[in-house]
Amino acid sequence: MSKIKAAVIGTAHPHTPTLYKSIALRDDVEFIGCADVPPYEGVHGLIEGEPGVTGRMKQDFPQYKDLKVYADWRELADLRPHVAIVGADNAAHAEAVCYLLSLGVLPVIEKPMAYRFSEAEAMYRAYRRYGVPFITNWPVTWFPAFRLAKKLNDEGKAGRPLRFIYRSPATLGPYSYGGSYTNDFLASSWWYQKDRGGGSVMDYACYGCMLSTWFYGVQAKTATAFVTSFGTSYSDVPDFSQVTLDFGGKIAQLEGSWSTIGNGGVPTGPIVYGDSGVLVCDRSTSDVKIFTGLRAKEPTAVFAPEPFADSLGSNIIDALNTGVIREETLTPEFNLKAFAALSSAAEAGEEKRTVAVHDCAPIINTNIM
Repeated sequence: MSKIKAAVIGTAHPHTPTLYKSIALRDDVEFIGCADVPPYEGVHGLIEGEPGVTGRMKQDFPQYKDLKVYADWRELADLRPHVAIVGADNAAHAEAVCYLLSLGVLPVIEKPMAYRFSEAEAMYRAYRRYGVPFITNWPVTWFPAFRLAKKLNDEGKAGRPLRFIYRSPATLGPYSYGGSYTNDFLASSWWYQKDRGGGSVMDYACYGCMLSTWFYGVQAKTATAFVTSFGTSYSDVPDFSQVTLDFGGKIAQLEGSWSTIGNGGVPTGPIVYGDSGVLVCDRSTSDVKIFTGLRAKEPTAVFAPEPFADSLGSNIIDALNTGVIREETLTPEFNLKAFAALSSAAEAGEEKRTVAVHDCAPIINTNIM
């Protein structure tokens, strides 16, 4: 059997190594090249020895060093690999994904889906037009506790869900884990530039928008948000966001912050308040707790997740073989809905008003030729 041909198009996203690793170590996959997507070359791209994503990839994956570097990402795409890892900045997702889909190439991008809703809609319509899916990866998809919490929520262990809470854990921004960078370096990074899809709303509030859409199983109807900056005077993007989504008879309260460093032992969530109990989950623990009773201090039940074998890599390979993405949170349909909530939350924060969430049903249900 011939090998699956793969490529890396864009390395600006800090999660690019994770996407690359998901299939790079398989015997049946061969990477044929890599390329940057402007404007983020240089320290954010493929220059060896410079800080950034590619430096980590070359250090962690020796085989990556041998890949041919293409000056034009379209030239690499035109070779029609079977799959392309797209690590470009959020604002470049639509252009790259739509081009790849037109060539019959399966794109794999990291969350969030896009920067503007119009771009997400264009990506979805391209998927329908060319009949090739694209995958949007969410790291939280693979958290055992979160998968278990979703299952218990669907089973009604806390009753009918009414209130959903999620607080993205402590961080000082996307580069806080990779060393000490100057403000000038950070200001030059796309994560700190509004017109490239940066900011804490897109980076961190996105998780709550995705998780609440997943848990509730319906689209949000309206979004209200408060955004501000506590510590990024060198940037035009907010480093803190507080979002409320109205799902019609149930709500989600979400926080995404680049300006906090400690959780204080308070669970991050998902926390689901139902009409007969509370479901409590946390990113740092594997158990899911259910509390019932008016003032219960101890959990009524504690559930431990079972091992699961599913992975991003297996979903990529299956999508190549069957055209079907098994995990709901990776699919274009789900991500269009989750991104509708996120983009409306960003708009609400900017305009300081409640915003109606884009209705995805007409887009999803339209026949596209």
